[in-house]
Amino acid sequence: MEFHQQYQTTFNGKNVYVRPGKTTADLKAICIDDLWGYIDKNDVLVIKPIYSKAYAFTEGFGRVCHPPIKNGSFAIDTEELLWSFVDE
Repeated sequence: MEFHQQYQTTFNGKNVYVRPGKTTADLKAICIDDLWGYIDKNDVLVIKPIYSKAYAFTEGFGRVCHPPIKNGSFAIDTEELLWSFVDE
């Protein structure tokens, strides 16, 4: 397995997906209950899973997609997703 390849494991007793960074110092994206956040090299959660998509950190930044905006009980379906970057 290449270091930066996504893999499935367990985290706090839950099945999760992890996307490692390009180096061991980078934060890893982790999917918990269909939302993405970040863990450090010691597998400590450092950014809560609030994103609908996330990619591993590279050079101090991670690319994330915000979940759809909810209006009452309905999610607004849009093809224009809101992407941004988070830093450590």
